[in-house]
Amino acid sequence: HLSLRRQRQMCIRDRINKVITQLKIGGTTEKDANKISERLYKSLKNGCLDLSKCQISDEILIQILPLLSVLNIKKLNLSWNNIGPEGAIALAKALETNTSLTELNLRNNQIGDEGAIAVAIALKTNTSLKELDLYNNQLASAGAKALAEMLKINKSITKLNLGNNKIETEGATALAKTLEKNTTLIHLDLSDNDLGDELNSEIEKELEINSKIAEFKTKYKKQFIALRIQISRIAIH
Repeated sequence: HLSLRRQRQMCIRDRINKVITQLKIGGTTEKDANKISERLYKSLKNGCLDLSKCQISDEILIQILPLLSVLNIKKLNLSWNNIGPEGAIALAKALETNTSLTELNLRNNQIGDEGAIAVAIALKTNTSLKELDLYNNQLASAGAKALAEMLKINKSITKLNLGNNKIETEGATALAKTLEKNTTLIHLDLSDNDLGDELNSEIEKELEINSKIAEFKTKYKKQFIALRIQISRIAIH
């Protein structure tokens, strides 16, 4: 068994080295490639891959993605990079078959509606992801509506951050209506979007219908409002 384990480790390291070599050939700087390499190796110990602030573009992400299943990654942090729609579409394809990832952080990228729609479609079949962070990703109502449709089907997502995007009434209303059917989401963040008082009231009404949701955050006229629904029969930790 030890021999088989060593062989597997050697195979994984070989695949990591090949990816890093290809990144350097493709023009990734030595500094960035070495940083990515170091973090890939670190993930072997705990299944958490932190690739935040690594100057990751769509092209770089596409080369790294095949390693996700090989490394059995549980938490993936891709925040503060240069990932756009193309990278998000490739990531979505990986999510369709991935069964290990439970947390995905894409905050402060530029996946836009196109990328959000692709991710939403993938999460209709993915059953492992629990937390999705799309804070500040240039999402508008089309992306929000796609995520709302996903939440009607998905039974694993418990936390969704859509703060600091460009979501307006149409998209937020779709998310509010979804709360009637979804009973697994316990945290929804829509802070720093263009929502009005009337819409906030609509969402609060939907929160009363959905006894499972613990917290909803929204921001309007620079006032931060936290709406907490506590149901005695549900223990919120």
